[in-house]
Amino acid sequence: YRGVFSSLRAIASKEGAAGLYRGIVPAYALQFAVTATRFGVYAVAKRVAAQHDEAQSGPGTTSTSSTSSTSSTLRNFGLAAAAGACGGVLGNPFFAIKTRAQVFSSAKDLAVGTQHKPEGLWRSFIGIYRQEGLAGYTRGMNAFVPRVVVYGAAQLGVYDATKPALQRHLGLQEGIQLQLSSAFIASVAAVVVIQPFDFLSARLQNQAVDPVTRKGKLYSGLVDCAVKSIRTEGPGCLLKGCWANVCRMGPYSVMVLMFFEQSKRLVQLARGAQ
Repeated sequence: YRGVFSSLRAIASKEGAAGLYRGIVPAYALQFAVTATRFGVYAVAKRVAAQHDEAQSGPGTTSTSSTSSTSSTLRNFGLAAAAGACGGVLGNPFFAIKTRAQVFSSAKDLAVGTQHKPEGLWRSFIGIYRQEGLAGYTRGMNAFVPRVVVYGAAQLGVYDATKPALQRHLGLQEGIQLQLSSAFIASVAAVVVIQPFDFLSARLQNQAVDPVTRKGKLYSGLVDCAVKSIRTEGPGCLLKGCWANVCRMGPYSVMVLMFFEQSKRLVQLARGAQ
């Protein structure tokens, strides 16, 4: 594989559409587990924090000081990181299944790494338990959870910090233009910070497992994987798959934030109509 488009051509020519969309079902399950949890926990946590602030300062009181604004921004980053941790724990098994399915290739000349033949979402879920025990569901979690934590903090934290900044400095009003601009900036930050964790998570979760000890044969954990990879391939190995990540996570991050904003608007309109 030499790049995103050459890889797409190679997979399409050797495996067809089935190869390009392999792993899409666990990918759906992954996004439901991670994204729904992240946004749900973050929204509830922000609402609780706002209610606490109102109780402390009195109803209808707002603070516009620089210190208060900075404190609120830092708190939002913290809440987004905590929400990401919750999503990461729930999503880790599905990320492992998705990774193994997408690494598999029916064409021998395209097969790289340990090959796990896809058996469907639930059969794969049960198969992990039979072969690796409960530890199989947590394999690579020490890389995947930090991945979701930094992604959540960057995506949601940067988004909430960017919107008021664009309103103050560029005079943008609440609406599609402001939301899209903020979402684009947040998506750039999110994609940049998750790349090394994505790389390490994939290697940890796709490695061969010893049938006796039920431990990975190549890496014992996050640090071991990072050290061995950098030692044999150089620091640049952490950027492998970067452009594929940009093509996948960039548009996804923007669309998720836009969908979230429009969903909130519809909910507010529905409540107002009642």
